[in-house]
Amino acid sequence: MTIRITHVISSINPATGGTIESLKLRNRLYKKLGFECEIITLDIVLKKFLKDKNLPRVRFSGKSRFTIINYFNLLKWLYTNIKRYDLIICDGIWEFINYVVYKFANKNNINYMVQIHGMLDPWFNKKKLKYIKKLI
Repeated sequence: MTIRITHVISSINPATGGTIESLKLRNRLYKKLGFECEIITLDIVLKKFLKDKNLPRVRFSGKSRFTIINYFNLLKWLYTNIKRYDLIICDGIWEFINYVVYKFANKNNINYMVQIHGMLDPWFNKKKLKYIKKLI
């Protein structure tokens, strides 16, 4: 039995942080273990990143430069496809997609987890607004 995993991430653009690099490394491990992995992102199709052979299959929910429209596309995609997966992983915190995945996963009895990727590290507390957000 193959385990099917999807990662939900706001962007696969390396300029947004190291999260996508972590996914590339994990994808190598997934392949060794025989897991199937996909990424669903809020990005509009970024063809230059699709050439990266270290990435698993990427699905783009972004159709507009307006983020709210892309969230609705993600909701629609999750509603239709969530039952295909054994595990959903949210890469990142403090985003609406975490709540959406939580609701859909619970409703459909799908395992899910949140990967924070060091986002609670005190090194990132240099900006007051971010520090206050993390306290909450």
